[in-house]
Amino acid sequence: CQNSAFGNIREACRVGKVATSMLGRYADSSEMVPKVNFCYYGFVAVHILPLQECVENLRKGFEVGMSAGEMAVVAFYNSMHLMRTALLGGAHLPDLLKETDYHLESTERFKTKLALPYLTSYRETISTLIDKGESTGPKRNYAELE
Repeated sequence: CQNSAFGNIREACRVGKVATSMLGRYADSSEMVPKVNFCYYGFVAVHILPLQECVENLRKGFEVGMSAGEMAVVAFYNSMHLMRTALLGGAHLPDLLKETDYHLESTERFKTKLALPYLTSYRETISTLIDKGESTGPKRNYAELE
């Protein structure tokens, strides 16, 4: 955080680190984990921490958000940033493709279109990088859900 060339990144780092450290102090932080992880690991930490660490915490934000039920919307914010960050961080593409498919299926199951355009774009990109989409094309047409 000290040598960052970004505007107020130093202050954002400080606040984000405090917020993440506070999560462990509360018995039921499941409502806050998705929100804090989305904000800190999705916007701030990607500039200062290893992307793999951000991916792990965004995945946790998605999983906790989904298990909390009413947090599904915030879970999908984590999902969008998770896929982008994992792709930028050099994740294993076939594994990332499977995970993206799971997230796309979750959008259908929870009847939310919030993340659909982003996840569909990431899925197409991953598929193209793997084999130009020849054998990894979409299992279904998610455009019809939009």
